[in-house]
Amino acid sequence: MSKRRQTSATLRNRDGRILPALLLLLVIAALPACHKKRATSSSQAPPVKVANPAELGRNADAAKESLEGLKPLVAALNKQFEELHHKYDTLPPALPGFADTRGKFYSTAEGLGTMNAKLVWLSGRIESALKAGDGAALAETGRDITHTYDEVRQVERVTAELVQEMPPFLQQAEQAQANGLRSCE
Repeated sequence: MSKRRQTSATLRNRDGRILPALLLLLVIAALPACHKKRATSSSQAPPVKVANPAELGRNADAAKESLEGLKPLVAALNKQFEELHHKYDTLPPALPGFADTRGKFYSTAEGLGTMNAKLVWLSGRIESALKAGDGAALAETGRDITHTYDEVRQVERVTAELVQEMPPFLQQAEQAQANGLRSCE
């Protein structure tokens, strides 16, 4: 094989497309992002309006109290999911009809993990807004906390569904295990 043919062959992937064209396309696509970053960094952020310190303190205390109210709710969900994990993890993934329920379980568990991190993040946002005297950021954080209460209610609803969906799969797994043991005897 000639040297030119070898080089050409190494530049093609399985689909026969030429990799340099793909790289050129990526570079062209990245150029606008580079220009946007430069334009954003050269412009200044709008000035932060400093709120009345007493009012800011009251709002921060209310936000902290609201956030503290979320912590036991999320802790209870964590405990429920820990118990559900013991059940779901023992079930064979190939049970008929189990794929959707299993996917919903693991997606919800992932969302709950994100929610745990969100509580820490919201706490940091309250402190940052308080130190900066930024009433608007504090109000936005308060809205995010309210939204998190909605997310908790949604996770509670899905958790209740998962608890209801569990028994038939436990029965299927027990039957499959019993049938498997009988065939081995």
